[in-house]
Amino acid sequence: MPFLSIRSSDIQKDGLGEDRATARKKPRGEKVRQTSIMRRGPLTGALLLFLSLTPSLAAQQVRPTLGFESASHATLAPANAAGAVSRLYVAGVSNAGLVVHDRTGNVLSRKTWPELFGTDQYDTRIVYDERFDRWVILALVAGDSIFFSFAISTTNDPRGGWKTFAFDIVDAQFTRLALTRDFIVMATNVNHGTQTRLLLLDRNAATYANDRHTLRGHTIDIPDMAPVATDDTTAALYLMVTRNSRTDLYELSGSFLENIGGLDSPLQLGVDLTDSAPQPGGPFLDAGRSGIANAIYRNGYVYAVHSGWDVEESRSSIAFWAFDPARRLAHQEVISSPDGDWLAYPSVAVNSAGIAAVVFSVFSENRYVTSGYSYALPLQPMTPPALLKEGEGPHPLTAWGKYNTIVVDPLNDTDFWGVTSHAETGGRWGTWWSRLEVEAPPKRRAVRH
Repeated sequence: MPFLSIRSSDIQKDGLGEDRATARKKPRGEKVRQTSIMRRGPLTGALLLFLSLTPSLAAQQVRPTLGFESASHATLAPANAAGAVSRLYVAGVSNAGLVVHDRTGNVLSRKTWPELFGTDQYDTRIVYDERFDRWVILALVAGDSIFFSFAISTTNDPRGGWKTFAFDIVDAQFTRLALTRDFIVMATNVNHGTQTRLLLLDRNAATYANDRHTLRGHTIDIPDMAPVATDDTTAALYLMVTRNSRTDLYELSGSFLENIGGLDSPLQLGVDLTDSAPQPGGPFLDAGRSGIANAIYRNGYVYAVHSGWDVEESRSSIAFWAFDPARRLAHQEVISSPDGDWLAYPSVAVNSAGIAAVVFSVFSENRYVTSGYSYALPLQPMTPPALLKEGEGPHPLTAWGKYNTIVVDPLNDTDFWGVTSHAETGGRWGTWWSRLEVEAPPKRRAVRH
């Protein structure tokens, strides 16, 4: 695909201005080659993806060892389950507010958004910046117009003070928040869902200390572009998108957007899954969006997940991607339920060993809305879906989602924490924290001959 021109502007705290930048002429991006995770031939495809990982990890398992409820509500649907974890705190956000736990699940603080920031907000995201030991929250707030509200914690304690900022974003839809090498990246769809608006805030000590900020802004004529999160000091600013039956990777450098390449998605994109997912004793539920749910760059590879219509199974499943942008190689895999369940609202994280874990919502005619997970050890495919939190009752509202979240534990860079939504009794939704522990491989016993 050719490189695309984008509009670029500097954005001040008290207003939006915009001017146009012209893109350079560059060669067409090279198409990514599709490979299989089980291929054992020359060093191409999945073997390249997992080249640095040790075979001994194949004996490991990822399993939940701790679980506790974060939030619950009857009317503020959907839940929008997001969260982040530090070495001391587990912070979950939803449409109901912010709940802070210690790492054993004890509730330390529970506040609604009006109690915390003075107004209701929705589509809330939160990240923990381990580099500076601070927290960042992004949300949409509806008033006379829709605007971005983002907040930066003043200490490493999310129960403490927050500095809040607001930016008018015309026709903002959905939120994305990612920490990259150089920026705190905020994104939303604008112009009736036909464009992506990016706001880039410098990721440095001054940002967390100052009360006034200047942001870089880009409006891209492609909707639903997801920023790729990373802490890698060599990583570029990548964006991923699903559209027109393809999943593509882009690199944003200054005001120029380069198409690195992509592949046809294994799932059908753009299918309207509103009021489609089954549940017993209640209406059909929203089964999510086919856009990239989240993406991360780690160990030289970009990992991403999205849901979509599984033509072979006639239900929603999840696509898992691993891109090698340097070699323009990719691995794709479908996570599907062997029991005929619908899977949607995925989120992916990858630990220091290259183990990828995905959480998602599970819908079925035979069980209430449940949350589950799958994982992939090096040189192995994704495991079949497993249970995180069983649903407890029918959900009376069709709205579900809009996302779940999984992160790597900063305490050891090995285990995972996921926050997901499930159906509770009394028509309520609940959000649930799960700690997913990576078990150590069994010790080999010495054999005498």
